[in-house]
Amino acid sequence: MASVQIDFPSCARRQPCDAGVRGHCLWRPGGRASDRRGPGERRDNGRGARYERLQRRHRRRTAHVAFAVTCVATTGSLVVTVSTTGTGLGSGGYSLSVDGAAGKTLPVNGAATITGLSAGSHSVSVGGFAPNCTASPPSPIAVTITAAVSTRLDVAVTCVQPPRTGRIAFISDTFCDTVADPNCVGDVYDVYVVNADGSNPLRLTTTSLGPYASPVWSPNGTQDCL
Repeated sequence: MASVQIDFPSCARRQPCDAGVRGHCLWRPGGRASDRRGPGERRDNGRGARYERLQRRHRRRTAHVAFAVTCVATTGSLVVTVSTTGTGLGSGGYSLSVDGAAGKTLPVNGAATITGLSAGSHSVSVGGFAPNCTASPPSPIAVTITAAVSTRLDVAVTCVQPPRTGRIAFISDTFCDTVADPNCVGDVYDVYVVNADGSNPLRLTTTSLGPYASPVWSPNGTQDCL
């Protein structure tokens, strides 16, 4: 509730009627002279006294005015939801930041909320993905915030099996089946090197009738020791 003070003008006032006329006029609202009197003359029917009382009564009054004040929110919030599929997702979750500010931790599969964002456009970034993962939509993401509204942003992360690199050394043991091959004299052993994805096998030894010890890679990974 708010109050405002209003000054009302006098309901009646006495002013000189005419510079050339002796006496005074009593003015009512509207500017008409009610009577004219000379020095020592009495006011007609006591009307002047009543107007003077009204003048004193209405000279100053206070009016109370009620105002209805409505407050509305000027900020909104952002809810970012992430769903991750595939393999090699990593651990620890992702990072979430708005307009480059300090970020929050976002679960690999879950949501995080940021409040107190001003209405308008903001730049949202979601990061911290494993090298084999990609996000849609990619960051930065333009998001428009509306006051008093919770805006939602969905991010889908897809992870694929990381490619295998390097080479694998192994021993191949060919079983001797004397029933199928009467001339077989025993198992045959060979050492091979193959790419991590199984391509390009390379035999490093000649056929041996005795087993080899497990091969060991040199520290720099360029040689295979038997």
